[in-house]
Amino acid sequence: MKKSLLILSLALLLNGCTYSVDHVTEEPTTTFDNTAWIAMTIASAAKDGLAVTEWDTPVPCQEGVAASSLTDVHPEQITRCFSITDLTVAFVTQPNSWNALTETRAWEAEGNTAWSGLLAKPIKGEWEVLYKIPDEDFNPVNLILEGDQLILDAADDSGAGSGEGTLQRYVYPVAGVVDELVNSWQKLKCTGYYVPETYKYEAFSCM
Repeated sequence: MKKSLLILSLALLLNGCTYSVDHVTEEPTTTFDNTAWIAMTIASAAKDGLAVTEWDTPVPCQEGVAASSLTDVHPEQITRCFSITDLTVAFVTQPNSWNALTETRAWEAEGNTAWSGLLAKPIKGEWEVLYKIPDEDFNPVNLILEGDQLILDAADDSGAGSGEGTLQRYVYPVAGVVDELVNSWQKLKCTGYYVPETYKYEAFSCM
């Protein structure tokens, strides 16, 4: 009899535990989608006719990248910073004839690979890759938000003087964008050389 009561008590206890577990509810969690937010912010800024604003110094962005979880970018590679409303965008530069970046070269000697392009950070998000320039030796030189596209101009070190080189242009059309910003860039080929002292993005013919 005692054995039967013990078995019955254990069964009721286990059923009670099972009932409790089945009815436990957790608070829903919200995941912040950086990529979608970045795309919508740029599209909204373009629609409102806003411009890209350059910071006086890249130091805050360098410090932010150094403190971030990014492992494939050396803070020294962050050479310029910009704002597009609440979005921060940073140039990622790789070493070449015009950019010594000695710390980055030492970092590469340890087995790392320096790339060039853009990083972006929402005001309440994390740094992430906005765009990696697919062409070797090209570094970003200007960022413009005009009409219905974000324009990134880049140049290599093939020119005859300091900082000069072949210009290439990469554009992201923002009209009607929802997300997947990093997969939507298009490469344009431009005529002529990039010369820092005389450069004007509207002066180049690109197609």
